[in-house]
Amino acid sequence: MQAQLIGAASSRLRATDVFIESSDLSGSDFDESTFTRVVFHECRLSGALFTRCELQDVRFSSCRLNQANFAMSEASTVMFEDSDLREADFYAAGLDGTRFFDCNLSGAQFSKARTTGARFHGSTLSELKGGLALAGAVIESSQVLPVALSVLADLGIGIDDARDPPVETARKGRRGPGASAG
Repeated sequence: MQAQLIGAASSRLRATDVFIESSDLSGSDFDESTFTRVVFHECRLSGALFTRCELQDVRFSSCRLNQANFAMSEASTVMFEDSDLREADFYAAGLDGTRFFDCNLSGAQFSKARTTGARFHGSTLSELKGGLALAGAVIESSQVLPVALSVLADLGIGIDDARDPPVETARKGRRGPGASAG
């Protein structure tokens, strides 16, 4: 199937055994839809809403999903492959066992998501939000630093190579000798 359905309102859609190729579904609203054995290949889904969806045996291959929203969706046997997921939102999504292979997930939101057994091999994980939600996921060694930075940010741990704060910061809020009270 090939379609140009930009901004289509398709909430509560039920799609089973469908192959969607080279279609533009940007901004479409699939809220509370069910996708079973569906393949999206070379589709543009920028800003699409997959909120509260059930995804079972679904593959997104070579798709543009930047700023797509999968918040509170449940995924089972789902694969994102060679896809652009920059700033995608997976807030509170059930992503256990999901595969993210060779995807760009820069700036993606994972807060409160479940990712046990999810695999992120070959994917860009810079500037993730909600890195703590990747507990139980599997990454490769080259992804350790970007994920660590996200986890440190979630924990409120700052990174600063200076042993002492700059003089202005150290004196901020304190009156030194010769300072007037006002």
